[in-house]
Amino acid sequence: VGSRYQPIQNREAFGFFDSIVGGNFAMFETAGVLGFGQRIFVSAKMPDIIRIENTDDVSEVYVLLTSSHDGSGSIVAAVTPKRVCCQNTLNIALKNTISKVAIRHTTSATKKLEEAHKLLGISHLYITEVNEMFNVLAKKSITDAKVKQLISELFKSEKEDSTRINNIREAVMTAYFSGVGQSKIIGTAWGIYNGITYYLDNVQKYKSADVKFDSIMDGQSFKIQNEAFHKLMAL
Repeated sequence: VGSRYQPIQNREAFGFFDSIVGGNFAMFETAGVLGFGQRIFVSAKMPDIIRIENTDDVSEVYVLLTSSHDGSGSIVAAVTPKRVCCQNTLNIALKNTISKVAIRHTTSATKKLEEAHKLLGISHLYITEVNEMFNVLAKKSITDAKVKQLISELFKSEKEDSTRINNIREAVMTAYFSGVGQSKIIGTAWGIYNGITYYLDNVQKYKSADVKFDSIMDGQSFKIQNEAFHKLMAL
Protein backbone atom coordinates (compact mmCIF):
# COMPACT_ATOMS: atom_id res chain seq x y z
CA VAL A 1 0.00 0.00 0.00
CA GLY A 2 1.04 3.62 -0.40
CA SER A 3 2.55 5.80 2.30
CA ARG A 4 -0.78 7.61 2.83
CA TYR A 5 -2.64 4.38 3.66
CA GLN A 6 -4.35 4.61 7.05
CA PRO A 7 -4.99 1.27 8.79
CA ILE A 8 -8.42 0.89 10.41
CA GLN A 9 -8.83 -1.63 13.20
CA ASN A 10 -11.76 -4.04 13.08
CA ARG A 11 -13.27 -2.54 16.24
CA GLU A 12 -13.20 0.89 14.59
CA ALA A 13 -14.39 -0.05 11.12
CA PHE A 14 -18.11 -0.16 11.78
CA GLY A 15 -18.30 2.33 14.64
CA PHE A 16 -20.44 4.61 12.48
CA PHE A 17 -23.19 1.97 12.66
CA ASP A 18 -23.31 1.80 16.47
CA SER A 19 -25.95 4.52 16.76
CA ILE A 20 -28.37 2.53 14.59
CA VAL A 21 -27.83 -0.65 16.58
CA GLY A 22 -28.01 1.24 19.88
CA GLY A 23 -31.26 2.86 18.79
CA ASN A 24 -32.77 -0.55 18.00
CA PHE A 25 -32.95 0.23 14.28
CA ALA A 26 -30.78 -2.81 13.55
CA MET A 27 -29.06 -5.71 15.28
CA PHE A 28 -25.63 -7.14 14.51
CA GLU A 29 -26.04 -10.80 13.60
CA THR A 30 -22.95 -12.41 12.06
CA ALA A 31 -19.32 -11.49 11.45
CA GLY A 32 -16.37 -13.11 9.73
CA VAL A 33 -13.20 -12.81 7.74
CA LEU A 34 -12.32 -13.65 4.14
CA GLY A 35 -8.98 -15.01 2.99
CA PHE A 36 -6.44 -14.62 5.79
CA GLY A 37 -8.15 -11.60 7.30
CA GLN A 38 -7.59 -9.11 4.49
CA ARG A 39 -11.36 -8.55 4.29
CA ILE A 40 -13.87 -8.54 7.13
CA PHE A 41 -17.65 -8.39 7.19
CA VAL A 42 -20.50 -7.87 9.62
CA SER A 43 -24.17 -8.35 8.84
CA ALA A 44 -26.87 -6.40 10.66
CA LYS A 45 -30.53 -7.35 10.57
CA MET A 46 -32.92 -4.47 9.89
CA PRO A 47 -36.50 -4.24 11.19
CA ASP A 48 -37.91 -4.05 7.65
CA ILE A 49 -39.50 -7.06 5.97
CA ILE A 50 -40.64 -7.75 2.41
CA ARG A 51 -43.88 -9.73 2.12
CA ILE A 52 -45.57 -11.21 -0.91
CA GLU A 53 -49.21 -10.11 -0.58
CA ASN A 54 -51.69 -12.63 0.88
CA THR A 55 -48.94 -15.17 1.62
CA ASP A 56 -46.50 -16.10 4.37
CA ASP A 57 -43.62 -15.64 1.90
CA VAL A 58 -41.34 -13.19 3.70
CA SER A 59 -37.86 -11.80 3.04
CA GLU A 60 -35.85 -10.23 5.83
CA VAL A 61 -33.57 -7.26 5.26
CA TYR A 62 -29.88 -7.08 6.17
CA VAL A 63 -27.13 -4.55 5.75
CA LEU A 64 -23.83 -6.21 4.95
CA LEU A 65 -20.84 -4.12 6.06
CA THR A 66 -17.40 -4.95 4.64
CA SER A 67 -13.96 -3.47 5.18
CA SER A 68 -10.45 -4.42 4.10
CA HIS A 69 -6.86 -4.42 5.36
CA ASP A 70 -5.16 -4.66 1.97
CA GLY A 71 -5.86 -1.21 0.54
CA SER A 72 -8.52 -2.56 -1.83
CA GLY A 73 -11.29 -0.22 -0.79
CA SER A 74 -13.24 1.73 1.78
CA ILE A 75 -15.92 0.47 4.12
CA VAL A 76 -18.90 -0.63 2.01
CA ALA A 77 -22.49 -1.11 3.17
CA ALA A 78 -24.90 -3.08 0.97
CA VAL A 79 -28.61 -3.72 1.52
CA THR A 80 -29.29 -7.44 1.11
CA PRO A 81 -32.76 -9.02 1.27
CA LYS A 82 -32.83 -12.69 2.28
CA ARG A 83 -35.82 -14.94 1.71
CA VAL A 84 -36.66 -16.64 4.99
CA CYS A 85 -37.89 -20.04 3.79
CA CYS A 86 -34.76 -20.90 1.84
CA GLN A 87 -32.15 -18.26 2.79
CA ASN A 88 -31.80 -17.08 -0.80
CA THR A 89 -29.76 -13.87 -1.05
CA LEU A 90 -31.84 -11.61 -3.29
CA ASN A 91 -29.32 -8.99 -4.43
CA ILE A 92 -30.58 -6.58 -7.06
CA ALA A 93 -29.05 -3.45 -8.57
CA LEU A 94 -31.98 -1.11 -9.15
CA LYS A 95 -31.70 1.71 -11.66
CA ASN A 96 -33.28 4.43 -9.54
CA THR A 97 -32.43 3.41 -5.97
CA ILE A 98 -29.01 2.99 -4.36
CA SER A 99 -28.44 -0.32 -2.56
CA LYS A 100 -24.71 0.03 -1.90
CA VAL A 101 -22.71 2.90 -0.47
CA ALA A 102 -19.07 3.54 0.44
CA ILE A 103 -18.57 4.90 3.96
CA ARG A 104 -15.58 7.10 4.72
CA HIS A 105 -13.73 6.41 7.92
CA THR A 106 -13.84 9.46 10.14
CA THR A 107 -13.22 10.17 13.80
CA SER A 108 -16.00 12.78 14.00
CA ALA A 109 -18.95 11.51 16.07
CA THR A 110 -21.28 13.85 14.15
CA LYS A 111 -20.09 12.51 10.81
CA LYS A 112 -20.52 8.91 11.99
CA LEU A 113 -24.09 9.66 12.97
CA GLU A 114 -24.77 11.31 9.61
CA GLU A 115 -23.32 8.36 7.68
CA ALA A 116 -25.31 5.84 9.73
CA HIS A 117 -28.65 7.56 9.26
CA LYS A 118 -27.92 8.21 5.58
CA LEU A 119 -27.51 4.46 5.22
CA LEU A 120 -30.75 3.87 7.10
CA GLY A 121 -32.58 6.20 4.70
CA ILE A 122 -31.09 4.48 1.65
CA SER A 123 -32.12 1.04 2.95
CA HIS A 124 -35.74 2.13 3.51
CA LEU A 125 -36.02 3.57 -0.01
CA TYR A 126 -34.47 0.45 -1.53
CA ILE A 127 -36.72 -1.93 0.39
CA THR A 128 -39.86 0.03 -0.50
CA GLU A 129 -39.07 -0.35 -4.19
CA VAL A 130 -37.95 -3.97 -3.94
CA ASN A 131 -41.12 -4.90 -2.03
CA GLU A 132 -43.23 -3.49 -4.84
CA MET A 133 -41.21 -5.26 -7.54
CA PHE A 134 -41.25 -8.66 -5.78
CA ASN A 135 -45.05 -8.46 -5.63
CA VAL A 136 -45.16 -7.62 -9.34
CA LEU A 137 -43.09 -10.74 -10.09
CA ALA A 138 -45.40 -12.87 -7.91
CA LYS A 139 -48.39 -11.87 -10.07
CA LYS A 140 -46.69 -12.56 -13.42
CA SER A 141 -47.39 -15.97 -14.95
CA ILE A 142 -44.66 -17.71 -16.94
CA THR A 143 -44.72 -20.86 -19.06
CA ASP A 144 -42.22 -23.71 -18.82
CA ALA A 145 -41.09 -22.88 -22.36
CA LYS A 146 -40.32 -19.31 -21.33
CA VAL A 147 -38.48 -20.56 -18.24
CA LYS A 148 -36.27 -22.79 -20.40
CA GLN A 149 -35.58 -19.90 -22.78
CA LEU A 150 -34.59 -17.62 -19.91
CA ILE A 151 -32.28 -20.23 -18.39
CA SER A 152 -30.64 -20.78 -21.77
CA GLU A 153 -30.03 -17.04 -22.15
CA LEU A 154 -28.56 -16.70 -18.65
CA PHE A 155 -26.41 -19.82 -18.61
CA LYS A 156 -24.66 -19.95 -21.95
CA SER A 157 -21.28 -20.85 -23.42
CA GLU A 158 -19.52 -20.71 -26.78
CA LYS A 159 -20.34 -24.41 -27.29
CA GLU A 160 -24.11 -24.67 -27.02
CA ASP A 161 -23.93 -28.47 -27.10
CA SER A 162 -21.41 -28.76 -24.26
CA THR A 163 -22.29 -31.33 -21.63
CA ARG A 164 -21.34 -28.95 -18.84
CA ILE A 165 -23.71 -26.15 -19.85
CA ASN A 166 -26.56 -28.58 -20.45
CA ASN A 167 -26.03 -30.08 -16.98
CA ILE A 168 -26.12 -26.59 -15.45
CA ARG A 169 -29.36 -25.76 -17.23
CA GLU A 170 -30.93 -29.01 -16.04
CA ALA A 171 -29.80 -28.28 -12.48
CA VAL A 172 -31.37 -24.81 -12.63
CA MET A 173 -34.63 -26.30 -13.91
CA THR A 174 -34.56 -28.80 -11.03
CA ALA A 175 -33.97 -25.93 -8.56
CA TYR A 176 -36.97 -24.12 -10.06
CA PHE A 177 -39.31 -27.09 -9.71
CA SER A 178 -38.08 -28.64 -6.45
CA GLY A 179 -35.88 -26.15 -4.58
CA VAL A 180 -36.80 -25.19 -1.01
CA GLY A 181 -39.86 -22.92 -0.94
CA GLN A 182 -40.68 -23.43 -4.63
CA SER A 183 -43.84 -25.58 -4.51
CA LYS A 184 -46.32 -22.69 -4.22
CA ILE A 185 -44.66 -20.29 -6.67
CA ILE A 186 -43.95 -22.48 -9.72
CA GLY A 187 -45.43 -20.91 -12.85
CA THR A 188 -44.65 -17.33 -11.76
CA ALA A 189 -41.81 -14.93 -12.47
CA TRP A 190 -41.19 -14.84 -8.71
CA GLY A 191 -40.81 -18.62 -8.81
CA ILE A 192 -38.16 -18.74 -11.54
CA TYR A 193 -36.30 -15.79 -10.00
CA ASN A 194 -36.04 -17.71 -6.74
CA GLY A 195 -35.27 -20.97 -8.56
CA ILE A 196 -32.28 -19.34 -10.25
CA THR A 197 -31.19 -17.77 -6.97
CA TYR A 198 -31.58 -21.09 -5.14
CA TYR A 199 -29.28 -22.72 -7.70
CA LEU A 200 -26.65 -19.99 -7.38
CA ASP A 201 -26.77 -19.90 -3.57
CA ASN A 202 -27.23 -23.55 -2.68
CA VAL A 203 -26.47 -25.87 -5.61
CA GLN A 204 -23.64 -24.40 -7.70
CA LYS A 205 -20.18 -25.50 -6.60
CA TYR A 206 -17.56 -22.84 -5.83
CA LYS A 207 -13.81 -23.22 -5.34
CA SER A 208 -14.01 -21.87 -1.79
CA ALA A 209 -16.30 -20.03 0.63
CA ASP A 210 -14.47 -16.79 -0.20
CA VAL A 211 -15.09 -17.23 -3.93
CA LYS A 212 -18.76 -17.98 -3.22
CA PHE A 213 -19.12 -14.84 -1.08
CA ASP A 214 -17.57 -12.61 -3.76
CA SER A 215 -19.57 -14.20 -6.59
CA ILE A 216 -22.95 -13.88 -4.85
CA MET A 217 -22.38 -10.39 -3.46
CA ASP A 218 -20.76 -8.68 -6.45
CA GLY A 219 -19.46 -11.22 -8.96
CA GLN A 220 -20.73 -13.58 -11.67
CA SER A 221 -23.59 -15.08 -9.65
CA PHE A 222 -24.81 -11.59 -8.75
CA LYS A 223 -24.72 -10.57 -12.44
CA ILE A 224 -26.74 -13.64 -13.49
CA GLN A 225 -29.34 -13.08 -10.78
CA ASN A 226 -29.58 -9.38 -11.53
CA GLU A 227 -29.99 -10.01 -15.26
CA ALA A 228 -32.70 -12.58 -14.51
CA PHE A 229 -34.59 -10.09 -12.35
CA HIS A 230 -34.59 -7.34 -14.97
CA LYS A 231 -35.53 -9.74 -17.79
CA LEU A 232 -38.47 -10.99 -15.73
CA MET A 233 -39.58 -7.46 -14.85
CA ALA A 234 -39.57 -6.63 -18.57
CA LEU A 235 -41.91 -9.49 -19.52
